[in-house]
Formats: sequence, C-alpha cells, structure tokens
Amino acid sequence: NSRPDRLEKGVVYGGIPYVAPSWSNSYRMLDYMDPETGVVDIKKAGAFPKLFGNQCAMGAYQGWSRVANSATYIGSHSMVVSKGFYRVGDYTYDDTLVRFDERYCTRDVVEENGKETMYKSYAKLKKGDGIINYYPTGGHVVMISEDAHVEYRADGSINPAQSFVTIIDQADFWQEATTEDGLKYEHQARVDVKLTFEKLFVQIYLPYTFGELLGIDPIEETEVTYSFSGESMTKDDLYGSKVTANYHICDIYAVIKDKKGNEVFKTATRAVRGSTYEMVFSNIPTNSDKWGSLDTLSPKEKYTVEIIAQLGTGERPTLYTGKFVAE
Repeated sequence: NSRPDRLEKGVVYGGIPYVAPSWSNSYRMLDYMDPETGVVDIKKAGAFPKLFGNQCAMGAYQGWSRVANSATYIGSHSMVVSKGFYRVGDYTYDDTLVRFDERYCTRDVVEENGKETMYKSYAKLKKGDGIINYYPTGGHVVMISEDAHVEYRADGSINPAQSFVTIIDQADFWQEATTEDGLKYEHQARVDVKLTFEKLFVQIYLPYTFGELLGIDPIEETEVTYSFSGESMTKDDLYGSKVTANYHICDIYAVIKDKKGNEVFKTATRAVRGSTYEMVFSNIPTNSDKWGSLDTLSPKEKYTVEIIAQLGTGERPTLYTGKFVAE
C-alpha cells in the first residue's frame, strides 16, 4: 500500500518520514530546519536515515516520555506487564512474560481471552493510553487520542462494529493532507483516525497504559547531571563525558563558539532506543552528527563550549559552560 520511499523535488512534505528501525523525535528535526522558512535540509538530515527517520514505537514514545519513565520501553515486543506496562481492562496473560516473540504473541493473547473480554477492555481506553500488537514478523504501537466511543446492542453487549477508538500513529505509507491556508502536502502519519473494536480484535491489539497516567506512579521532578566539571575542556574530555537523567534523553549537544559568540562547531549524539537515561558523547557517524570540524579550530584562539541535553519531557537544559581548548 505504499510507493517507494523517496522524497521528490517540488513536493511539500510534513512531519518525519517513516524509517524502520529508527528512534528519532520532533525536536531533532529542528537541527536541520531553517528557522525563517521552516524548510528542512533533507540532504543533511537524510545522510543517516535511521537517525532522522521515525517509526511507530518512537512516535508514540515522544508523547509518553514527556511524563512517563516507569516502564522499560524498547518497542512493541517489550510492552508487557513485567516491563512496567499496565493492562487496560481485564484480559490476562502470564505476568512473568518478558517479551512477545514467535512462540507467543498478541494473537495468542486475544484468542485466549476472547472477543467479549477484549471488547470490554477496548471500551476502557482513555486519551493518552496505547494499543500494541506484535506478531513474528513485526508489530505496531499506537496512541489513543480520544476516550473510547462505545455503542451497545439491545441485549447490553458491546457493538464492536459501531464502537471505536480514535488514534494517532506514525505510519509507513504516504497520505495527502491540506494545511489551514490550503497548501497540500504529504506525510506519513495517521491523525485522529477511527478504528472499530472489531478491527482492533482482528488486528490483535492489546490496550495498555502507564503508571503515571493512572496516578499510581509519581511524575518526578527532572534530574540531569553531567560528568565533567573542569573549567576547561579538550576534545578528549568531551568524547567520553556522560549525561545522566531520570527521564528519557533524546539527544545531547556540544556547541562551541568563538570569542565573538559565533558558533564554530556543534555535535549531537543521538538516542537510538527508548528509555535512554544515560548517554556518552560519541564521535561515531551511526549515532552522532556534526556541524563544522574541530580540526579547523586554532589553538591560539579562545573558545567557549556549552553542553545541552534535549529530554523527552521537552526540557532542554544547559548542563555545562566553560572554556574549550583546541589542540
């Protein structure tokens, strides 16, 4: 149901392209966007597609990670009770299960519990909850954007063809949309799409939520630390230094400026999975990016460096400011 994934000149695109497996975020797109026009430098951004693209699991996690840090989040296969994901509804499976796989997947769960139990569970879904499926060749993660709409038959049972949830997700097919001022563009997402309970059951979805959304796990104050504390930093000090936080770290940055305040170098180290609470500055292209080169900096000049963290909460604290010594 999708055409080849290539971005064509002359076409307006919105959002982040689907690339699997990838763990990007909307904050990251700002690194490549012209602040005046809103246009993304796709050649620079797409140099490493897995660092710029996105997929369903990370798309939903961007929202959840603003408040939730209690579950160990890797992807659809790991969204089980033992990893801190709470069931919505009364369906059951073995609480000690550590992941879904080819031996036991969400199809087995919905078949074991049956239609009526699953329909009643879908009926309890609230805005901000999630639904996931996993089968031997892949899976999908979806966020609920409105409380479930439930219709009943005359006998009091749920009508699965008329009951539905409204969802938002990162999809792997292109769709056309129109902005408020009439501009047509293409994107890879579904926004406020309705899925019936009947379809949820057929597509073997399980409903989940987080302790923070239930009010049984506190939403903590953000805590972020940086491992380096000297007055002056060298390249060797930078690469290998570490940022630690109690909420997901999306990316960490080092920004170097000359004595006039002009940015002469920037590097970003990227998270490549969810639930990243510790990140070390990297010089490896597969999980980092650069603007400029440290090799062009003169040992005779004076520079300053800032260390910045982009957190899943949306916060972007500056963790360190000091001198940078070029070598």
